[in-house]
Amino acid sequence: MHPYSLKRTVPDITIGQTKPVRVVGYRRIFNLTLVRSWKKDCTGQQAAAVLNIETHSGSEFGGVAFPVGKSGLSALDQREYIYRRMTGVECLDLKSGEVLSQCNLYTALSGEELRSQKTSFYEKRVRPLGLESLVSKEILPIDQYLSLCLQGAYWWGEQFGDHFVRNTFLGDAETPLSAFLTEGDVERRLSLDLAQYIQKR
Repeated sequence: MHPYSLKRTVPDITIGQTKPVRVVGYRRIFNLTLVRSWKKDCTGQQAAAVLNIETHSGSEFGGVAFPVGKSGLSALDQREYIYRRMTGVECLDLKSGEVLSQCNLYTALSGEELRSQKTSFYEKRVRPLGLESLVSKEILPIDQYLSLCLQGAYWWGEQFGDHFVRNTFLGDAETPLSAFLTEGDVERRLSLDLAQYIQKR
């Protein structure tokens, strides 16, 4: 999570309370459709994806752990309203691998869960787009969103950022960002100079 985004959602959290972690047995993947970016009449692959987390043995992703009280958890639930909260997920220190705590994660609701638990949202925002589910392997990351994700990842350090690029996948669940993005892509398409950003963050 980008530190500024975290601060907006849970204002009481300080950077000193956060900890970069590894979460094993889960995969970070760009397969969740952002409704406002979906083009109903587009017949080809389109850039409409934001991040999701899925269970997947043999995979891992980097995250940021922080303590959260009842009000903070409620704020996170509201922010992640089309996700389901998972509890009791083991988090490891990013550098040492030491087990730190049991954490909460958010994973996108399936189409069936979305229709039954978020019926009004589905009927008003999703079904008119011709979608049965917001999860899709056919979509690509939204450039502006991807740029923010990279900035957020590298804000936590070069090790964390590199881990993010190696262990975050496109919707096909096979292509990592490290294979999808060239340095030129980052600079030209995403308007981001990572080396300069890391130096100035």
